[in-house]
Amino acid sequence: MRPKKYNSEEERKAAAAERRQNARQQETADQRAERLQRDAEAKRLHLDSETAEQRAVRHLRYAETYRIRIDNDTAEQHAARLQRDAEAKRLKLDSETADQRAARHLRNAETYRSRIDNETAEQHAARLQRDAEAHRRFRRPTMQTNAIDLANIDEKKIIEFYCGQMNERCEFCNSLNFMGERPPDKKFTACCHKDKIDLPEQDYPEYLETLMNGVDHNSKNLMENIRSYNSSLAFASMGANIATPPGYGPYCFRIHDQIYHRTGTLHPVEEQPPKFAQLYILDTAEATRKRLSIPENHGCDENLLNKLAELLANINNFAMSYKMLRDVEKEAIQEANNNGTELPNIVMAIKNDRTQDVRRYNKPTASEVAVVFQNDDGEPPFIRDILIHLKPIENQPMLKRISILDPNLDALVYPLFYPRAEQGWTTYLKQKPGSSQRLSQMQYYSYLLSVRDKFNPLLNGEN
Repeated sequence: MRPKKYNSEEERKAAAAERRQNARQQETADQRAERLQRDAEAKRLHLDSETAEQRAVRHLRYAETYRIRIDNDTAEQHAARLQRDAEAKRLKLDSETADQRAARHLRNAETYRSRIDNETAEQHAARLQRDAEAHRRFRRPTMQTNAIDLANIDEKKIIEFYCGQMNERCEFCNSLNFMGERPPDKKFTACCHKDKIDLPEQDYPEYLETLMNGVDHNSKNLMENIRSYNSSLAFASMGANIATPPGYGPYCFRIHDQIYHRTGTLHPVEEQPPKFAQLYILDTAEATRKRLSIPENHGCDENLLNKLAELLANINNFAMSYKMLRDVEKEAIQEANNNGTELPNIVMAIKNDRTQDVRRYNKPTASEVAVVFQNDDGEPPFIRDILIHLKPIENQPMLKRISILDPNLDALVYPLFYPRAEQGWTTYLKQKPGSSQRLSQMQYYSYLLSVRDKFNPLLNGEN
């Protein structure tokens, strides 16, 4: 049978398309699935064999075809297309993993930075003007609405909002929540992030638990002065630039700039009284007298403060480490006097990562949380550890700032909440043992501050 001749290429293509359409209408379901699989494999092989130039031409062709189709859209087609695109984008974002989301944010940031770097002066000025105009349009109605609302408020007509009872339990961590906090799937996220987070329970001393539960006869005094007790027993100080608002309104604790935490040397500057961790190398009774001499601690009970100091001296690893540093100093002084040599450089490093093998240090005296070592070469190269010297070093700050990312920070500043010097949040914590997902700071503290039936010093010790 001789092939049919066509008058034009368009006629041939139309006939071929009609034959394909007729053949597909006669396909069975299995034949159709097999054809689609062959076509997909052929397309994949074709795309894999493309050169960079061919891929660029194909993308350009697709973009031009898409632009022509958009230009010819009717109003209904345009609205339907936008809705389809929005739905497809939402489904894609909802199905993203944490790693995919992080990679997308990184790509978007890189694209935005590249676009800004390549801006001309006119494009830069136009972008700034657009941003300022958008900010102005957003802020002005909000500020005007707020001003009108504040001027017309009648406090007698304000209806008190009631959350209901906190009796909705998380099925995973057994935390208590309000009904309004429960998502549609009935799995709470604010506590354990739907069973993704599991932190070890704290081994809290029974005596402190009794005090905070109001059972002991000293409970009232502790709770009324808990900030003073905690500050007097802390190993590091908390500070900030306090900026009291002007006027005669109610008291407001306002901080300018940021909060900082600092720690000092084993011994104070000459003629200065010992403070914070420096008190832990003294006799307990003497340390208590010095703590009570501070005016801010006038409400503390001497007997109770003495008991708390003795408790921390026996169970707190930081207290034991400072005593260890003092013992090493005494031995070094005795040895230097016997040999007629100078006292070596003695430094204690409070370990950032307690899983590190102590053998990385050079013949140290070590505890669970710190390492004391001697050398003549200055400071060690462990920049992430907190270094405690015996005395202030000339031309260096007397106090050292502790990074907010240091896992020892909470225990150094809040010994009544972390009496065994337990480490807090850090950047390398995982959501669960064996998990590859990092635990964010918000997830960590949300888990700790969730209400459960078990005793929680962070909630019971609130004042």
